[in-house]
Amino acid sequence: MSEQEDRRFYYFYNENFADTSVQESEIRGLGLDAKLTHKVFKVFTWYWRHFQGLTGANKIFLLTSNAQSKQAYQRLLAQASDVPSDAIYDVNDFVTRH
Repeated sequence: MSEQEDRRFYYFYNENFADTSVQESEIRGLGLDAKLTHKVFKVFTWYWRHFQGLTGANKIFLLTSNAQSKQAYQRLLAQASDVPSDAIYDVNDFVTRH
């Protein structure tokens, strides 16, 4: 968790949790970056589906380090049609908007 005055950021990456584990067959043949992207995306979608809207202020975002990695996650959105594209932010855009 990182705090800045009234903002809190939580970082969750739990590939050992059964519900967020990615089977090797799903990512076979991909490069390391693509494998990690798939793993992080699966964790993100699980948290989004289970925690989104618990309170009026609760929001689940996937923050990326740059626009290129944001695009990689947006391509995976076809697998998660219930997750809105505006839940994925380049961290620079996030800071500007919030």
